[in-house]
Amino acid sequence: MKILIPASSGVNSTYSLYKFLSETDHEIIAVHFTEEYYNVDERQDFITVSDWLIENVRSFERHYVRLPKVKPDMRPIRAGFKNMCSYSELYSRYAEFLTQSRKHTVDALAFGYSVENTSTDRLYDNWHSEEGLKVFLPSISVTEAISFENGIDILAAQMSGRFE
Repeated sequence: MKILIPASSGVNSTYSLYKFLSETDHEIIAVHFTEEYYNVDERQDFITVSDWLIENVRSFERHYVRLPKVKPDMRPIRAGFKNMCSYSELYSRYAEFLTQSRKHTVDALAFGYSVENTSTDRLYDNWHSEEGLKVFLPSISVTEAISFENGIDILAAQMSGRFE
């Protein structure tokens, strides 16, 4: 199976890469997304992490994408809540996940989400299913794809906390 792993060089995406590289024989495509607000050192951190994984675990493809600056898109953090936050960067990122999935002809996406990433329920619709992609959440399993059928709260109950 060919899997795209969006990677930021943070602890969750790094752990996701490590889990898939060490526990599966899947072909891994890691894509580092640079966004307008990111620190310039994050690209180098991703390179350093990737070099270590290649040297100590196994080889994988890595690619780099710069996302365009987007206008704020203010929405409630969860259905029924009044507090607002901008989702434009996240929607832009998710759209690029699909673009990269098509470009690299992958079978699945694997996200380094942990339970802390579930404060919003606005991003867990079936955007990936239109492409026929499986989704893995390594905080739940690297062997079984997950389903969003029952909602993010059911998935969050199965997740571990940060991978630290």
